[in-house]
Amino acid sequence: VPIVEGRPCPTGAPDDAAVYIVSVADTLSSIALRHRMTVGQLKRWNKMLSPSVYAGQRLYVAPAPPPTPEAERAEALRLVCRRGGVGLAEAAYYLDECGGAVEAIAALKADGEEAA
Repeated sequence: VPIVEGRPCPTGAPDDAAVYIVSVADTLSSIALRHRMTVGQLKRWNKMLSPSVYAGQRLYVAPAPPPTPEAERAEALRLVCRRGGVGLAEAAYYLDECGGAVEAIAALKADGEEAA
């Protein structure tokens, strides 16, 4: 819970709520959708009377769920492709062989130096 002047802020948000900073193109509906909330929940959590938001405003939102194993693998593949300079199939091979993105990138760089 956020602290203002040495005491907790009176919000309707749970203790594990995340803080989201509103950008220019945001609407309350788009923010609610992005954070898997209803507009009503978002308004209650932030003690809002109006659905209007402004850029720079801080809103309490639902915390992000932990990443799934599939999402973690996809992120590791993107990292190996980008840092290793290889395509998806080669990235998947190195990731499976090495067990992690950092190890796969190191192996790709080592193999590249041996070929040179």
